[in-house]
Amino acid sequence: MAGFISLGFKIVSILSFIMLVAGLYKPWMVLWWEDRQYRLKVIKLYGITGIVCWLIGILIIRFTV
Repeated sequence: MAGFISLGFKIVSILSFIMLVAGLYKPWMVLWWEDRQYRLKVIKLYGITGIVCWLIGILIIRFTV
């Protein structure tokens, strides 16, 4: 069960990093709902989400095995 949860967090992390790269190229692609799309907002939203989900995925595996 913990493996599936960890896999889910890792998938969200990978998708966040993909969106981060796409957003650094064209911020309006990933921040279409915002009034103003800046690269700093992309880094804050998708960078922090990616790092947090990646760390949670690793911590779940480390402490449940």
